[in-house]
Amino acid sequence: MRGGSVAEQGRRIGVNSHAAYLALDLIGTFAFAISGAVAARQRRLDLFGIVSVAFMVACGGGIVRDVCIGAIPPAGLSNWRYLVAALLASVIAILAYAPVRRLRQPVLFSMRSGSAYSRRPVRKRP
Repeated sequence: MRGGSVAEQGRRIGVNSHAAYLALDLIGTFAFAISGAVAARQRRLDLFGIVSVAFMVACGGGIVRDVCIGAIPPAGLSNWRYLVAALLASVIAILAYAPVRRLRQPVLFSMRSGSAYSRRPVRKRP
C-alpha cells in the first residue's frame, strides 16, 4: 500500500471529505431519529407526533448549533436529506416496533450509536 495521508488516499479512490462527513452525519441523524421515534411510540403518540419527535431529536441540536454560530439557514432545515432520514427512521420505528422493543434499552442504544456517528466539525463551508 502506498503512503500518504488519509485525504490523499481518499482522493485516489474518489471520495471527498464533504461526502464522507455528510454520510456520517446522516447515519447519526438516522440513529437519533430512531431513538426519538421509539420514545414517542412508547408514549403512544400518533403518527404526526412520532415524526415530529423523531425530527426534533435528530435535528434539534444541530439547528440550535447552526443558529448560534450564524450558519443561517440551518442544515437541518435547508437540506432535505435530514428530513428523509427522520421520516425513514419513523417508518422503521413504527413498522418494526416489536423487534425494537425487545432490545433491552432501545432509546439508549440508538442514542449511543448516534453519538458515535455525528461528530462533525462546527465550521461550516461557505
